[in-house]
Amino acid sequence: MAQELNDSFSLYLTSNGSTMKLTSTLFFVLLFASTLQAFQNESNEVWPAWRGPTLNGHAAKSANPPIEWSEDKNVSWKIELPGLGNSTPNVWDDMLILTYTVPTGRKREAVVDQSGKLKPDEFHELYVAAYELKTGKVAWQTKVAEAVPNEKGHQTSSYASASTVTDGKRIYAFFGSLGLFALDMEGNQIWDQKFSEMRTAAGFGEGASPALQDNILVIPWDEEGQSFVAGIDTATGDEAWRTERDTGSAWTTPLIVKDGDKHVVIVSGTATTRAYDLQSGKEIWNCGGMSSNPTSSPVAEDNVVFVGNSFKGKVVQAIEFEGATGDLTEKANLPVTCQRQWWPMENFTFCGVVLEY
Repeated sequence: MAQELNDSFSLYLTSNGSTMKLTSTLFFVLLFASTLQAFQNESNEVWPAWRGPTLNGHAAKSANPPIEWSEDKNVSWKIELPGLGNSTPNVWDDMLILTYTVPTGRKREAVVDQSGKLKPDEFHELYVAAYELKTGKVAWQTKVAEAVPNEKGHQTSSYASASTVTDGKRIYAFFGSLGLFALDMEGNQIWDQKFSEMRTAAGFGEGASPALQDNILVIPWDEEGQSFVAGIDTATGDEAWRTERDTGSAWTTPLIVKDGDKHVVIVSGTATTRAYDLQSGKEIWNCGGMSSNPTSSPVAEDNVVFVGNSFKGKVVQAIEFEGATGDLTEKANLPVTCQRQWWPMENFTFCGVVLEY
């Protein structure tokens, strides 16, 4: 059990691919006073999105979480979840928010995909749930839909792999091909949006999370069909814009950064990293050199964005984005640079995560 707790905690904080298959229905959280500081963003105790309030996995400077735990050491509470989900929980004030799916046992007629393989046939219930941060008591559980998954997915994945994001007014839960759902902070469903059926490389399934800024929810949709990135109006669920992308499957979450007086959406993808205007979706710049099917989300510091991948080709790039426009790939000697550095394979883990420190 101690090993299972250890792996579950690793997923909760880092959500890396190597621990996903070990997180079934057990969820727990460490909740001593020092750990609560890990979710503080200056004045608020929040972890509102994938990789936290700073979008790079950093906790507050004052955080002092425990570095040792077992079944009976530094564990305040643990609960069993009714379903499976690999999404990273959010924390907002005194509430912890997560997603999971529950198989129903009910099946549809057999359907084959484009390659002639059988598609999943069992209906799953999709849930968004909230728990009291200090006790683990259920605050609410909302079934937002019941659907049959589009693909079987990788054995280490789940049908609730994308992390939710919240602005304190609404919670946005993205289940990929099964839909995007908005709820209020009491768990009441406000709107839903369905895009299409994503077709991922090798049927690995879906996992990229949305990004949020200025009432625009950015949805990444890189697949083997027509890829795109879309901006969704958080009040209505309507598309504010959609920009097609010439790229294949990827599992990276967009990063939104400030550049001058505008916000820029940076999305890593096969062969190329691209940046888009948050308000219009118009491409601002691109930088070639990324390897295929990236899984790591970008991070940024001091007007430099770091992108990497260790899935199909080990690569790390540092890209200066302040005032950047156009193709940056060959501008290494100019003030705006796109620098590529290939590192030895042994320095990378499968589905590694870029960390800026």
